[in-house]
Amino acid sequence: LKNTKLDYALTTYQAENLVQHYLFPTRTDLYIKENDLPKWHNLMTKNGLYGKGNVRIIITERQVMYGKRKIKKLNIVSLPQLILDLFTEGGQAAEAAEMLLKKLK
Repeated sequence: LKNTKLDYALTTYQAENLVQHYLFPTRTDLYIKENDLPKWHNLMTKNGLYGKGNVRIIITERQVMYGKRKIKKLNIVSLPQLILDLFTEGGQAAEAAEMLLKKLK
């Protein structure tokens, strides 16, 4: 991801781990733009990353990319979007979302 020129934003486990290091990043969830899907498919196939695994690609509208930021050369969603995604994930991810909310106050 650090080397791609395609637009993306990490969320859930990977993004949270970059922000506060609470969750173990067991899965990589990333938002991409719908019109970039063929390019992502080619990139992942070329690099042997296509098929079952621990990467989830979420096709999104543009507004999810609004406010994204870069940490350690990786794009992550905005903090409010990350908190929302963590609550949606539930379990320990929701605990991490609560921790992020407390830090914002």
